[in-house]
Amino acid sequence: MLGKTSMKSLTKKRSSLAALSIAIGLTGGMMLLLWVLRTIFKPLIPLNIMTFSVEVVMILVMLAVNHWWLRESLNYRLQTGIQFWSVIWVGMLIVVINGGTFIAYQWINQNSAALVYAIVVAALVGFFEETMFRGLILKILLRSFGLKRVRLAVGVSSLLFALSHAGHFFDHLGQTPINTTLQIGYAFCLGVYFCAVTLRTGTLWWTIVIHAVFDVQSFMLTYQGKDALATVVTGQTLTAEIIVDLLIFIPIMIIGFVLLKPLKQAGNI
Repeated sequence: MLGKTSMKSLTKKRSSLAALSIAIGLTGGMMLLLWVLRTIFKPLIPLNIMTFSVEVVMILVMLAVNHWWLRESLNYRLQTGIQFWSVIWVGMLIVVINGGTFIAYQWINQNSAALVYAIVVAALVGFFEETMFRGLILKILLRSFGLKRVRLAVGVSSLLFALSHAGHFFDHLGQTPINTTLQIGYAFCLGVYFCAVTLRTGTLWWTIVIHAVFDVQSFMLTYQGKDALATVVTGQTLTAEIIVDLLIFIPIMIIGFVLLKPLKQAGNI
């Protein structure tokens, strides 16, 4: 994405208000399209085909918007960029923890069809959301906000990423309101860390991989009819889930913000 590129080399600088308006409008428009597609496709085709089809359409529309309007350059190269290992170790933990759980579920259920669909759709979702929020939106905000407000740009991008998950309140895919609320919270925390990885490595590749691995377990359970996010959690179970989320995701968010400090000082973005 930005990596070692100097801010001076970037073109099409917009005012902060214009950049913020574009970011909010782009998020709102794409999420509205997502809701419409899910509403149309859900009664017509099986869930796994529906999620696959919707993500493909979303990706094509997003890339078309960028090609014909935003014209932002996007980097998907397999590169490490600056101080790679200082940021990627958290992502590796996410991969190991979620990947291990995923393997365990697959071992127990032995459902290869759900596995294939889960991997494919998780990869599509990772590509779409990382390109959208750590590619287009973060880049637009950073160019306008400037080096002195890197964390503000990251915070806004992460907030929009988190709020984009609010669509689950309305899409009738079975996710409970409580689980959607929790998802919005940890999506913000992960968004901050994903921004740090993107800026420090200079590529979207690593966050796409981490994001996809994080999501694959949930998709596999969904396709097996065992979606954990459709389970109503109350009382002690809800309290325990909140505590676990706080203990896991708040530190990830803090690490993400801390990792942005050298970038702000050195001007490496």
